[in-house]
Amino acid sequence: MVAFHDCLGRIDMRFLKSLNFGTYVTMSEQEKTEHLSPEPALEQETPADVIGSDSILKGKQEVLIQHGETTYRLRITQNGKLILCK
Repeated sequence: MVAFHDCLGRIDMRFLKSLNFGTYVTMSEQEKTEHLSPEPALEQETPADVIGSDSILKGKQEVLIQHGETTYRLRITQNGKLILCK
């Protein structure tokens, strides 16, 4: 009769892994490399320029902004918030 641990060399280790036999599971070198590889570096975005609304509105309640062939209206609401409309 063959002991269970003597048969381990003949059993597919992925099968054992699926059974959660953690003490008997070995990880291939490829799996170790894949698991330990660092995450790809995220590209750092250039921070957007900050422009004060006063420099855009210049004391007015609204301005028209031309973007391509479309004209947008930027205005200050009664509550002092900005709204951009097409």
